[in-house]
Amino acid sequence: MVNKTNNNGGIIGGITNGENIVFSVAFKPPATILMDQETINLKGEDVTLKAKGRHDPCVVPRAVPIVEAMASLCLVDLLYSQISKKNILLSDIQINHEILLNHNNLKY
Repeated sequence: MVNKTNNNGGIIGGITNGENIVFSVAFKPPATILMDQETINLKGEDVTLKAKGRHDPCVVPRAVPIVEAMASLCLVDLLYSQISKKNILLSDIQINHEILLNHNNLKY
């Protein structure tokens, strides 16, 4: 049985329906820290960093690997939770480690 659409993101009532799991992520840009911060310059000298105005960094380049890693950790955590509850037997699971570890197989 196949659904006509995957508008539910692959999860119905907390249980996967076998479709691709799809979700959206939103980030709030981290605010500029206005407190004086002790740091060093390129010469290794102690300096104080004083931020003036707003200089919010773009976190998008770092967001993608973080979200992929956290989604993978959550799915594996749920799998281990089911194994520990004996709802899934280890002998019933066939894991292809190359697919699990190769993040290039993820669909965006």
